Amino acid sequence: MAGDLFFTYYRNGIRTEPDRKLFPSESCLSVTLELTIDDSYNARVSLNDECLLSSQVIPEICHCVALMAWGDGSPFDIQIDHCSTECAVPQPAHASDEDSDAPMRLAHVSTFPPLHCGIASFATDMIAAVRNVVHSKYSLHYGDAPAPDAVCSADVRSLEALAHLARVISASDCDAVCLQHEFGIWGGSQGEHIHAFLDNLSKPVVSVLHTTFGPHVRSAVQDGIMRRLVEQSVRVIVLTDLAKTSLVALLNSYGEKIVVLPHGVPDVPFAAPPARWKRGRSGRPCRLISPGFLRGSKGLETMLMALRQLLEDGRPVRYTIAGQSQVQFEGQQRYGEQLGSLVNALGLESAVELDVRYLTLEEQIEAIRRSHVGIFAYQDAGQSSSGALPLVLSVGRPAICTPFEYARAKAREGSAIRLAEDFGTQAVVRAVETLLDGQDYLEAAERAYAASRTWIWKEVGVRIRDECRQALSPGGTP
Repeated sequence: MAGDLFFTYYRNGIRTEPDRKLFPSESCLSVTLELTIDDSYNARVSLNDECLLSSQVIPEICHCVALMAWGDGSPFDIQIDHCSTECAVPQPAHASDEDSDAPMRLAHVSTFPPLHCGIASFATDMIAAVRNVVHSKYSLHYGDAPAPDAVCSADVRSLEALAHLARVISASDCDAVCLQHEFGIWGGSQGEHIHAFLDNLSKPVVSVLHTTFGPHVRSAVQDGIMRRLVEQSVRVIVLTDLAKTSLVALLNSYGEKIVVLPHGVPDVPFAAPPARWKRGRSGRPCRLISPGFLRGSKGLETMLMALRQLLEDGRPVRYTIAGQSQVQFEGQQRYGEQLGSLVNALGLESAVELDVRYLTLEEQIEAIRRSHVGIFAYQDAGQSSSGALPLVLSVGRPAICTPFEYARAKAREGSAIRLAEDFGTQAVVRAVETLLDGQDYLEAAERAYAASRTWIWKEVGVRIRDECRQALSPGGTP
């Protein structure tokens, strides 16, 4: 294919994508190649005004970037008719600068796409929502799929890799580290590999704790991790009042540095639910949905057993499971297939839509809009976070939940959540029957949407930024 024009992209000396063929060249080819970096530190490479690449960069490299052209050994000549440079971004700020209005610089440590998990989605949305801040990404992964736009990445199975990541961040000029925490993303049997990172980190930490569990649920190892994170952080963000209560009970102090902020949601317009269901086997069904990443503790098997009983009782119900297994975790690689086998064994093929693939946010929203109710039969009473539940509510659909911690907290806030009495199949059946027989569905849908307006990412991003600034200000840390 000699003579064709290709594009590829290297970051830190690593090629992040295969060669991309643009078009065949001619004996004489004239193109305009442009590299720009705007004041939000977003780099854009364009060929003949067509964007080839858009990626966020750290400020330190804004004045030492390079475009290169090379061939595959075939004779060719390059003639540059015009070359110019123009600085459109500010010089990186340093601690000695007198400008107190310099933007805050946050180093984000988390999983990130292309890894598919709820924490990766949360961290990406949070970065987009926290404006007027210089962000840099440091990605956690499980041996593959490091974030291509990360400054540095670490395989969480390696203690040395996590220690190195911390040293790289400590040597940077970030003002603070925004650390996403869930026990499963940090490596080790209980997330204990995080200690290798914290041992080598010298920057202030703002921790976002997604999984705190309740008293008598955490192991001693997990208690130790929670204690250390709170003690080493200048600010701790949790997602429910119950999570804060649990941590304060564990530590007997530090309540002043622990703040409760809602899980962010996209700002989408309200869309009226589908036409209401009708009773009878031939009636219009009530459409239930469980969106989000799949795993065994989410109670999908419980929901399928409940569905079979509802159908046997003549209830007009259809059920959608929409999401991908988290294959990076042991035992999850074939979970979608196992759910499919259970659907067949229970004879539910005509009543269940099993969409076990990665869904974009837009696809999730559309699937929720086609449904009447979200249903979450989580089996872990201490589950203290969820991205899918607030998403369902923000689209304007009420939810039925087992009484796990996050659902209890949101129900207590007045969200349109109907709690099952317990975690069993019969409790789920009764909760669905109460919904089907009730007359307040449309009011509940409107209430779900109204309650979620304060959770919009734009608003949550402002609060996160303000908490970080306050924590880093003199006297800002309790």
